[in-house]
Amino acid sequence: MSNHRVPAIATLLFSLLLAPPALAAKTHTTNYAYRVTKAQGTETATFQGDGTQTCASAGLCGYSGTVTYTFANPRGGFAIVTVQTRGHRHAGFGDLEFGADGTTTSNVTEAGVAQPCTDTVKHRGDTLDVFVSGSRVGFGLHAFNADTLSADYLGTHCAGPTEEDMVAAQVLPAVGIPLSVMKRKRIDFGLHTNLPFHSGPFQGTLKVDADYTLVRDRKAERRLNKG
Repeated sequence: MSNHRVPAIATLLFSLLLAPPALAAKTHTTNYAYRVTKAQGTETATFQGDGTQTCASAGLCGYSGTVTYTFANPRGGFAIVTVQTRGHRHAGFGDLEFGADGTTTSNVTEAGVAQPCTDTVKHRGDTLDVFVSGSRVGFGLHAFNADTLSADYLGTHCAGPTEEDMVAAQVLPAVGIPLSVMKRKRIDFGLHTNLPFHSGPFQGTLKVDADYTLVRDRKAERRLNKG
C-alpha cells in the first residue's frame, strides 16, 4: 500500500466514527389492541399462622382458613400492547382491564373460638399486568411485577393474607406469549399455579386457575397507530 493512501483511509474511518445518529437503527413502535371476550377463574389461598414470632407479635398464630376470589362475565374489556422495536430488540408495555362479576369470600377460624369469621366482598373489575420482554409478551395476574395494586382481591374483614402478600411471596402466575402470536385474530391463554407461600405472619398454598380470550380489534389499532 502506498503511503499517500493512508491519510485517505484514516479520513474515511474518522468520518464513519462521526457519522450522524441517522445511521443508527431507528425505534419502531407498534400498538396492538384487543377486546377481552373471556375472563373467568378462581384464586384461593389456604393458610394458617406460621407459628413464628412474627405471627405471635401480630396475635395471628391461632388463625387458619381459606379466602377465595372468583370472577366471570367480562364487560367492556380491552387490552393494549405497545411494542417498541429497535433492530432485533423488543421492549414495551401494555394494559389489560375488564369489568366483571367478582366475589371474594373468606372462612377463617381462630383457635379457641367456636364461631368462624366469614365475609364477602364484591368486585366490579379486574386487571392483568402486561409487559414486553424480548420476543415475548407477558401477562401476569393482578400485580405480578409488584406494581401498585388497584385492589386487594383477597382482602376481607377477616384475618388472612392479602394480595400484597402473594406479590411478596412471588407466587402470582404469569404466562409469556410469543410476539408472533399477538398478531393473530384470537388469543387464548391461561394463568395457573398451585404453590406454597410464606409471607408476613401466614403460610399456606395459593391455587389459581384462570382463563382468558382476546380478540384483535383492528379498528382500535388503526386509531392508535395513526401517523
